[in-house]
Amino acid sequence: VKVVYEVSMDESFAELIAQGDVTVDEASDWTVRIKPTGLAPFTQYFYRFKAERAQSDVGRTKTAPGADQDVPVRFAFASCQDFIGRYYHAWQALVDGEDPVDFVLFLGDYVYETNGDPDFQLTDPDRGIEIPDGILLEEGTTAKAASSLRDYRGLYQQYRSDPNLKKAHQLYPFICIWDDHEFANDGWQDHSTDFNESKGDEKSTERREDGNQAWHEYQPA
Repeated sequence: VKVVYEVSMDESFAELIAQGDVTVDEASDWTVRIKPTGLAPFTQYFYRFKAERAQSDVGRTKTAPGADQDVPVRFAFASCQDFIGRYYHAWQALVDGEDPVDFVLFLGDYVYETNGDPDFQLTDPDRGIEIPDGILLEEGTTAKAASSLRDYRGLYQQYRSDPNLKKAHQLYPFICIWDDHEFANDGWQDHSTDFNESKGDEKSTERREDGNQAWHEYQPA
């Protein structure tokens, strides 16, 4: 699918600063990343995408200050946004606030890789997560941990369905890093700890690579 991108100084897109098109396919789960160059420092821009008969909402972003600019910078930081049984009123407070921020710094655990870990997660049928493949965490339950690329991609798709989180991404650039739950709870490199090694070594390089790939597909990094 051909995706057209446009960048402008104003929401009307009367004067385009950058434009072009790229081709996207299922290899990246239909996600696309574009890096415009030549933008002015510490400047607000608006952007949008068009594909076939669809047009995205208009996004707003801001470039970083130049090396010689001594300017105040205001930012928000967030982390650990478990989706299950919880609602993103904090994001609503940010987007409804009168004083905008220059960017959002996300400190990790953008997703949780489980759909109801009995050790720490709530369960709520109205705010649940589906994991199609997964590792069964406890016999007699539906609690699973993501184990495949399809699972990890699905986490980002479901988390990004939240209207308040979507609005935050629409209004502000995000600077994102990851923590353990982008792969596995208390994971270390390519080792998970779903069973605390009671079932043997939990090394899974492929699983870690799947988590990394989905993160890079769905995060502005």
